[in-house]
Amino acid sequence: MTHRVREVGTAARCLMMFVFGVAASGLVVVGAPASAMAGQCIRDAAGFGQGGICSAGDVSIASIKVLGTCVGGTQNGATCIVSDNTDPCIVGGGTCPGTRKCVANQPITVPMRATIVSGAQTRFDIGFWIAQDGGDAKANGGVCFRDYLHPVSTTNGDLQLLDGNGPYFNAEIGITPTDTCADIQQNKTNIYDLNPSGGGTISIVCKDNDGNGILDVGACLSWDNNNNHACNSANDTIPGTSAKCRCGFIDVGKIVVCGDGKVDPSAGEECDEGAANGSSTSCCTTTCTLVEAGTVCRPVAGICDVQETCTGSSGSCPADAFVSSSTVCRASAGECDLADNCTGTGPSCPSDTKKSSGTACTSDGNACSLDQCDGTSVTCQHPAGNAGAVCRASAGTCDVAETCTGTSSTCPADGFQSSTTVCRASAGECDLAENCPGNGPACPADATKSAGTACTADSNPCTADQCDGTSATCQHPAGNAGTVCRGSAGVCDVAETCTGTSTSCPADGFASSSTQCRVSAGECDPAENCPGNGPD
Repeated sequence: MTHRVREVGTAARCLMMFVFGVAASGLVVVGAPASAMAGQCIRDAAGFGQGGICSAGDVSIASIKVLGTCVGGTQNGATCIVSDNTDPCIVGGGTCPGTRKCVANQPITVPMRATIVSGAQTRFDIGFWIAQDGGDAKANGGVCFRDYLHPVSTTNGDLQLLDGNGPYFNAEIGITPTDTCADIQQNKTNIYDLNPSGGGTISIVCKDNDGNGILDVGACLSWDNNNNHACNSANDTIPGTSAKCRCGFIDVGKIVVCGDGKVDPSAGEECDEGAANGSSTSCCTTTCTLVEAGTVCRPVAGICDVQETCTGSSGSCPADAFVSSSTVCRASAGECDLADNCTGTGPSCPSDTKKSSGTACTSDGNACSLDQCDGTSVTCQHPAGNAGAVCRASAGTCDVAETCTGTSSTCPADGFQSSTTVCRASAGECDLAENCPGNGPACPADATKSAGTACTADSNPCTADQCDGTSATCQHPAGNAGTVCRGSAGVCDVAETCTGTSTSCPADGFASSSTQCRVSAGECDPAENCPGNGPD
């Protein structure tokens, strides 16, 4: 009888590394049997260093399919392959319900059937390593479900290599101690339903590592090249070298990954927005179903933005839209402020704009201030200005108009003409010229020369030539009583004198006829009397 030579410390090392890996990952598997277990992945369990490992082709996992239970038809109740139209269940008229979709990065529990193929050599103690964290089954720090090919035949006369449940080939019959790990013959295909002692399912993370839209899982297959190693559990399948294993990512049936951005209606997906699924800005749920029409998927982000709502027919939120450029988003706050309109291309109201500096605005009634916008304030500004502009008109002959200085908004104090300024010229020789008072706007009242003031004679001896105290011109009232107004023109003429009551000289009067106008010059010369009607 042949005896096995065990590798010293292998089981102890495996157990220690398994415990460490589970503790480090935070995963706890309650009640996991020794034959199938969660623990370290192959690199950590075997103590392999960095670099390429597990690329040998002696044995490999050709595929992993998803199991279901047939409903109806000729195969009712039988195990079937989900999403396989050639499965006897489907061919026999039944349906094979089962998992067809998973949500990216979320855990999923799947009943798996592995198809393994061998090369030209028989290999022993076949072990399975299935990454449960969505990663590579040969990565450092990973968490892997561990299983081994079993049950093993005791005779090899009852082999069932293709039904998923064995018994499987035993290349170590007659070798002690008894070995319960199955082996695989050269150039043979074996089908194995993973985790038979743990309910037939494995919990993994939904990932599509190769980007083909189908769930895949990091998986390794390990073996031994010799039959001298006792193997009775998954712990005993740790490869002795990195050339006794093969790893890769294997599609898990046809389970569609919801969250990979690819819509697969055959798996019941209505939409798939990738990582955006289930977010507030997506119209696709985390399970790849459409969000109800009218659900807000992009709220208003500013006064010029409009909210977008899901259409109910697309997983994408409609393109971001904005209110039109004719929409006022900021009303004018004053006559120097411009009303601002939305741009039509963005959510925010443009920056507040004002009328340009210097733009005319409502006057404040002050002649010495400018009435204009300053480019920054919303209200009309009134700085000092308008140099030379009249701010207080002349209020009279003796007032002067005030003009703005240009540096003050206040009109200069009221000023007046000096007292040397004639404000009313003399209107005649009896009128006095008036000067401004120097402290007021009005010319003093018109003043005339006092009554009786002599003025230019009018050549009439019977008039007084004097001002009357009211008129501007010289007045000539009757006067000069007794003043000769017509002298004697001859011995028989008498001089006339003004009466003082009339401006006319009395009528020419003559000496009476009894008036001797020439005395006798001798006895022969009689005295002559005036004629009484003439001067001679």
